[in-house]
Amino acid sequence: MSWSKWGIYSKKLTVCVLVLALILSSGFNSFTVYADNAANGQGKGFSDIEGHWAKEQVEDWSGKGLVSGYDDGTFKPERGVTRAETVALLSKAVGTLYNAQGVYGPEEGKQTIAGNVTVSVSGVTLKNLVIEGDLFLTAGIGDGDFEADGVVVKGRTVVSGGGEESVVFNNTSLEEVIVYVVDGKVRIVAKGDTDIGKVVLESGAHLQEEGLTGDGFGDVQVLVLKPGESIELEGDFDRVEIETAVEVSITGDTRIGELEVSEGAKGTKIDTGKDTVIENLTLNAGTDVTGKGTIKTAYVNTDDYSFEKEPEKIVVGGEEVKEEKKPSGGGGGGGGGDDGEKQPVALDAVNDISVQVNGTQEIKLTTNATNINATSSNTNVVVVDVKLDKKTLIIKGIGEGKATITVTGRRSRYEARTVTFEVEVVPELKLLSSFPKNMQQDFYPKYTYITLEFSESMRALDDPGKIFLVSKKDGERVNIYKVPVGIDYSNCVLLVVYNDLKLDTEYDLYIPPNTFISESEKLYDEPINISFRTAHTVLKGRIYSRLGVEGYDLELLPQAAGQVTKSVKLTDGGYIFINPEPGLYIIRVTNTQGKVFEKQIEVKENVLNVVNMELERIISNILEATIEVLEVAE
Repeated sequence: MSWSKWGIYSKKLTVCVLVLALILSSGFNSFTVYADNAANGQGKGFSDIEGHWAKEQVEDWSGKGLVSGYDDGTFKPERGVTRAETVALLSKAVGTLYNAQGVYGPEEGKQTIAGNVTVSVSGVTLKNLVIEGDLFLTAGIGDGDFEADGVVVKGRTVVSGGGEESVVFNNTSLEEVIVYVVDGKVRIVAKGDTDIGKVVLESGAHLQEEGLTGDGFGDVQVLVLKPGESIELEGDFDRVEIETAVEVSITGDTRIGELEVSEGAKGTKIDTGKDTVIENLTLNAGTDVTGKGTIKTAYVNTDDYSFEKEPEKIVVGGEEVKEEKKPSGGGGGGGGGDDGEKQPVALDAVNDISVQVNGTQEIKLTTNATNINATSSNTNVVVVDVKLDKKTLIIKGIGEGKATITVTGRRSRYEARTVTFEVEVVPELKLLSSFPKNMQQDFYPKYTYITLEFSESMRALDDPGKIFLVSKKDGERVNIYKVPVGIDYSNCVLLVVYNDLKLDTEYDLYIPPNTFISESEKLYDEPINISFRTAHTVLKGRIYSRLGVEGYDLELLPQAAGQVTKSVKLTDGGYIFINPEPGLYIIRVTNTQGKVFEKQIEVKENVLNVVNMELERIISNILEATIEVLEVAE
C-alpha cells in the first residue's frame, strides 16, 4: 500500500507498529534498546496515556529510547503513525548495520558509535570501536564467524548467530553477553586483554579462554536451554550459576571459584576433566557429578546427588559430613565396632509416594549398601527395579491401587537393614486434545489461544519460558504467556500474540514434561510436541452497526467464474475466511429485516487482508467507509 494512506489509519496501524516494535525490542531479548534519553526528555511520563491500555508498554519503550513524545508532553496514542516515525523507530532499534563481509573500524585510535550496532552476516570484523549502545550478532551470521578486536561495548552484547568455531573477542571489553542461538551451539572465545563482566546463556554454548592476558569471563548464568543442549566451560570463571537442568562439561585446566546448581535445575549433570578445579560447589537440586576433577568444598542441600570422585570436603546443613555418612561415596567405615558386633547398613527411610498408571518415578536412596533388593507387595499395581550403580529405585505404576515396597540393603561385615514405604497408583493424566491440532494445516488464530484439554482440570502451569514455539522457516521463537489472572478455564490455555505468527509458516510447539499440575496434584510427565502450518492468505475484519449485528448474514461473493461463495452468520461482528482465492469479491451483509449492504474488495494473495465495514455509512451500495488493509509480505 502507498505511504500516503498511512494518515488514515490510527488505532489499528498504531497497534501494528507497536507490535513490530515489540518484536524488535523483546522477542528473545535481542533488540531491547537502551539510550541516553536525557536530551529529548524520553523516559518521562506522558500526560495523555493515564488509563490507556498500553500505558506500561509505552513508558517502557520510552525509557529505552524507542519512542518519544511531543513537545507538549503528550504521546497521542490514538494518532496516526507516519512513515518518518516508523523509520525512526526501526533505526533506533537496529542502529549501525553491518550486512557485508569486511573489516570495519580504524587501524589506530578509537571510533565511537553513539547507538547500537547490528551485524547480520558472517565474515565481519569490528576493530577499535567504542559502542555506546548494544551489539547485536544476529541469526544472519548462521554458522559463520565474527571477530571483535579492540572493541568496547557499553551496553549488552547479544549473540544469536555463530557456530562452534565462530565468535572471537580479542582485546575487547564487554559488560554483559546474552547468548540465544535457536539451532546449534556457538563457541565464544576470549583472547588477549579481554574482559567480559557477565554471560547469560539461554542456549547451548562453549565458552573458552585462549591466550588470555585480561580477566576473561566473569560470572556465567545458565537460564533456559532446550532439551539436548549442553554447556562447555574452559577457562577461569569467578561464578557459574545454573538455573535449569543442563549437561555441563568442564574441560582443560579450568578453574571455577563458585558453581551453584539452583533448586529449579534438578537433573543437572556435571562432568569434570582431571585437571579442572572447583573451589566451592553448591547443590540445591538433584545433580550427578562425574569425572576426575578436583572439588575443594561441596555444600549439599539435597538428598539426590552423586560424585564419581569425592570432594575434599562435603558440608550438609552447616556440618561437615564424615566419609562413612556420604550417601554417594559407595561405602562406610570399617564395618564393625571395637566389641566385634556388626553395625547396621546405613539406609534412610523413604517417604510414601504416588505415581500415575503407566508413569514412572525414580527414588534416590541414601545408603552405603553395596547390594540392594526391592520387592512390591502387588505387582499388578506396582513393579520396582533397582539401579545399583546409582543407588536408585525405579517405580512404575501398572494399575490403580496401593502396594508396599520393601527395600533391603546389604554390605559385607555389616548387618542388613530393611525399610518399607507405600506407593499409591492413581489414574493416568492424559492429553485429550489440542488447539491447534498436531499437523493441522491452514491454521490461523482467530483467537489468541492455544488450548490443551487434559483428562483433569489444570491447577497450575510452570514457567512458560520453558515452552518453545519456533518457526521452522527461520528459527524465530514466538513468546508464550500464561492465561491472564482472573480468567477461569477448565483446561490449560496458553496465550500467543497472533501478530507474531507469520503466514504460510510451519511452527513447532514443544512443552517439556512436568509443566502442568492438575487439580489433584498430578504432573503431566510426558513432553508435548505439536506442529502446525499457518494459512497462506487470510481475509478478516469486523462489521459495525449502532444497532448491533447479531444474526446478520455475511456472504463473500467471488467475481471470477468457478470460485465458491462463502458465508457466515455474525454474532459479535467479527468474521474470518481462510485461504480465499485472490481476486475481486463483493462482501454482502444482510440484516434481520432483509436490507442489503454491499462493498467491492480485492483479496491479495499471501497476505493478511483486513476489511472492516460500518453499515450506517454505506449509501446506495457505494462504500464510503475506510477499508483498512494490512499487507504482511513474506
